[in-house]
Amino acid sequence: MVLLSKPGESGSSTPRAILLTESAGEYDEIFAAFMKDMKPGNIVERAYVGDVFELTWEIQRYRRIKTTLLNDSFRATYAEILEAQIDAETMTERSEAAKAAVRRRFETEEGRTEVFDMLAKCGLSESSVEVSAIEATAEVIGAIDRTLAALELRRINAVRFLAEYRDGLASRAEQVLSQIIENALPKQGVERLTKQD
Repeated sequence: MVLLSKPGESGSSTPRAILLTESAGEYDEIFAAFMKDMKPGNIVERAYVGDVFELTWEIQRYRRIKTTLLNDSFRATYAEILEAQIDAETMTERSEAAKAAVRRRFETEEGRTEVFDMLAKCGLSESSVEVSAIEATAEVIGAIDRTLAALELRRINAVRFLAEYRDGLASRAEQVLSQIIENALPKQGVERLTKQD
């Protein structure tokens, strides 16, 4: 998505590419920082900078999603393993007790120790939980990793295209200036000669 005007700016035909769970304020703030730092000089450069920004925003989104998926999978795996260790009258009570133990594991040192002890009774360690959690999400994480690789390649190319455009523009400006100077010098020389006569 190419941003040719600032988000929210009147006349902008490009909507913000944000999810309902993302902050429009943060999006606008980071977009403004990109524009300030990259200083696009014209609409073409603005489009390239907009592409770089959009790709960066999307890369951050996918990294956040990947982390969330793994953390959710860790919690679910812990709960599944711990349910078997908890004595309760009903399955619901057992499930709720396991979820509470998982929350404590991430909130307090005592909770962490409690969960580690429960895992040890099963002959498991936290590494066992990590392996199971990653295995449970491997297919989705693999798809996210492929998407991230494609987005990062696109961002590298967008930055390269911007740099090449700027280099080409500078080169063209230098050529035009050289031609102007070359064309102007003989005329000035002829004018000086005619004024001296």
